[in-house]
Amino acid sequence: MASPPLNMVKLNFDGSVARSGQASAGFVIRDHSGNPVAAGSRCIGSSSIPVAEGTALKDGLLAALRHNLKSVSLEGDSSLIIKCVNLSVKSHDS
Repeated sequence: MASPPLNMVKLNFDGSVARSGQASAGFVIRDHSGNPVAAGSRCIGSSSIPVAEGTALKDGLLAALRHNLKSVSLEGDSSLIIKCVNLSVKSHDS
């Protein structure tokens, strides 16, 4: 997990689903030195992995807003969620 550039923070997010179907979502936001700025996790009940991953990202982005963090780099292991974010950013840049 590489640190973000100076004047940025990195939001790492992850979701998981147990064999029972119960899901959890979590995130950590770190500054350029790797120090935690904010973190959180929660159980979200019965869910799928994409929903758990998306919930973790949403929770992390909301925490970034609450902390008035504007330059946020994202890192997660869900290719589906990352593709959705990248498509959304590209459509807003157009």
